Amino acid sequence: MIVAEKVPEEEILLAFAQSEMFSRRWADGLASHLEEALAERVRYSPRSEWPAEDRAALVDGVRAFRPPLLDPLLRLGVVWWAASLVPSDLADLRAVSTREFQGLAPDGRLATLVDSLEKGRDTPDADFSGGFRRLKNAYSPAKMQGRPCLVAKAKDGPYTVVEGLTRLAVLQSRWSAGKPVPDPLEAYLGLTDRLGEWGFAAVPDGGITPTSRPGPASPVDRSRSP
Repeated sequence: MIVAEKVPEEEILLAFAQSEMFSRRWADGLASHLEEALAERVRYSPRSEWPAEDRAALVDGVRAFRPPLLDPLLRLGVVWWAASLVPSDLADLRAVSTREFQGLAPDGRLATLVDSLEKGRDTPDADFSGGFRRLKNAYSPAKMQGRPCLVAKAKDGPYTVVEGLTRLAVLQSRWSAGKPVPDPLEAYLGLTDRLGEWGFAAVPDGGITPTSRPGPASPVDRSRSP
């Protein structure tokens, strides 16, 4: 992991919005919190062309769509950085701590999760596993919109993936099979020494949640999305 310059929190929320507007899994849910014309502009115009009022509306929209995941994290004094990964970093990235991933990756590692998916195992609702297989079969770097967002207590990790897990899982699958992937991989890294207070934080020393506390069911409030 190479850490470069600090970035404002707004940029992180815009990265979420951009990625989710291009996601089959999340696009409709986020769009339900936006004006229809804004959702269309986000899909079809470069991020550099988004005016200030669109950016503000997108920040509000992604906060409204993802409150269980984002609100508790953003209250922890996270400092965000532009960063980059090399492909060999992928295997040790951590999935967020939810029941969706615990059965497939008890240690939380991306490599373990991908190995389970490659063996044909599914996440409980099949949304993530189905999305992984669709993206893997139709792989194109151009279709991977936005930078993944990671969080950690320190710059040297371990790193938990807040946004972009499906894309990173596909890249890990390709890398482990000896296929080309972008190098370096641009990302955002959020640092806070209070990360352990976040309910979705992966446990770094084996097991993705303490045995006394099962992880949350899902990092999205499904009652707020279609």
